[in-house]
Amino acid sequence: MRGRSARRRLAVLAVVIALALVAARIIASYVIEYQWWREMNQVPTWIAVMLYGLSPVAVAALLSFVVLFAAHARGMKFAGIRLGEHSRYAKLSTAVLLLAAILLAASAIDAWTVVRYFGGRNLPAEATAWQDSVFGQPLGFYLFDLPFYTLLRGFALVLAVALPRSTGSRRAAGRHAIKLPHYRKKVNSISACSACAELWGPGFCEVLPRPCC
Repeated sequence: MRGRSARRRLAVLAVVIALALVAARIIASYVIEYQWWREMNQVPTWIAVMLYGLSPVAVAALLSFVVLFAAHARGMKFAGIRLGEHSRYAKLSTAVLLLAAILLAASAIDAWTVVRYFGGRNLPAEATAWQDSVFGQPLGFYLFDLPFYTLLRGFALVLAVALPRSTGSRRAAGRHAIKLPHYRKKVNSISACSACAELWGPGFCEVLPRPCC
């Protein structure tokens, strides 16, 4: 028992040291940037740039966390387990889901694509005078709107793929092994079909079996 406890403490200490080193590097980079912008007398500009770069990712991370946490809670409820009955597991799973949501948002969201989309909302009439002869869309649609819609499609697809993995642990679901295989297969197929139908239009459902859409 003592050896196992000592190894656990060393593992925790190693994780804390690694996180401290990563945090120190990030903090040092921000301090250097702040000092440079202060020398240029442009600290408000630096703060605005940071807000523009972090706000879309923060909103996407919050949305991802809410969706993943709800899916996890529903999966645990299906397995007959309430998160409130296991406080340690609830805290650990919440932290893991929050980290997963941040990683998903950081990998799937390009902040400046979102900023360009909202920045191009109130363009002057001269900017929308030219229109595509095929689709009848102005130039701003291809420069600002279409990249944003493509970004949303990718984010929705990433979230749809991550959803079935967050429905609950295999150990908890093992208590309902009789109906779990059918349930898991149904959840995975419906999630994938729903994502495709949402991303590529309702016509996608015409070629799928009825339970999918």
